[in-house]
Amino acid sequence: MKKIFATLALSFFCLFQGCSKLQVNWKFKTGGEVHTKPLVYNGIVYFGSDDQYLYAINEETGEEKWKFKSADIIRSSPIIDKGIVYFGSNDKYLYSVYLKNGQRRWRFKTEGGVNATPLLYKNFILFGSDDGHLYVIDKDSRELKWKFKTNDWITTTPVVEKDKVYFGSNDGNFYAVSLTSGKEIWRFKTNGLINSSPSTKDGVVYFGSTDHNLYALDAETGKKIAFEETVNDKTVYKTWLFPTGDDVSSNILISKNILYFGSYDNNLYAVERETGNKKWSFQTDAPIMGSPILMKDLLCFTSLDKYIYLLEQDTGKVKLKFSAEEGISSTPAVNEESIYFGSNDKYLYSIKQK
Repeated sequence: MKKIFATLALSFFCLFQGCSKLQVNWKFKTGGEVHTKPLVYNGIVYFGSDDQYLYAINEETGEEKWKFKSADIIRSSPIIDKGIVYFGSNDKYLYSVYLKNGQRRWRFKTEGGVNATPLLYKNFILFGSDDGHLYVIDKDSRELKWKFKTNDWITTTPVVEKDKVYFGSNDGNFYAVSLTSGKEIWRFKTNGLINSSPSTKDGVVYFGSTDHNLYALDAETGKKIAFEETVNDKTVYKTWLFPTGDDVSSNILISKNILYFGSYDNNLYAVERETGNKKWSFQTDAPIMGSPILMKDLLCFTSLDKYIYLLEQDTGKVKLKFSAEEGISSTPAVNEESIYFGSNDKYLYSIKQK
């Protein structure tokens, strides 16, 4: 009787207060870990796997439409333009593949693995390679516009703003390069590797480093942002720098003048963009390698503790979470009510709040 009463009580509570959880729509098994961010386009989900394939999966059913074989693992997330999907592989090539049938259109050879996600800008594809170069090529002809040499792998995706290309390298430097000429404008040295792709807003560029810091630089000069702050009725001059407890490889999400990003110290941070002061942090049980995204007013992100989390954006409180079978290092994607993400358990998941 007590059990029946408890069940009825819970049912009434859910009816009036709203009980929900994240449940699996479908999951698709690949032959390797899935570290790439899925891309949902016209009812198809595109993603790469460590089994060397790029997959095209029906968004509703999870059934395979086609798959394209490269010669090594795929850690580069796909981008799409005018019926073509572009992505890199650790086999040293950037690929251009037709969406309709998964057939190769062209490939561009570098001297190192292409594990960075490319950027489409106007008629050009910009991407980094493990050979230390940032490449800019014509997306149709494959003609090389220019390449810029750094001293280590480039695993970040560049940002273009006001004819400048911003990106980081594993040589520890963050670069600003002329889009027109490929010549260096400035560089900023950190004390670690830069695996965090930059974000820009209002003339400031933000990125993380494995020296455990999040940086804010003047996009024109490459200097650290300085600002005034009142402390105990006194004006204090500060340099913008946000330290965490471990590597920052997550990309930075900017929303409502707040920066959201993860760290290998297991925390997701919300930091005030103007001052670099912490608004809140949320601790998981393992490093956060992927980047947060927005699902309506909720923050969605993954952790190596096997969970994907949905948090209230303003407070950092957990709204919902879902566990995969192994750790998750990828960045999720959202389309309407469904969330898509890959896991180290070799599956691509489609989940939904029910």
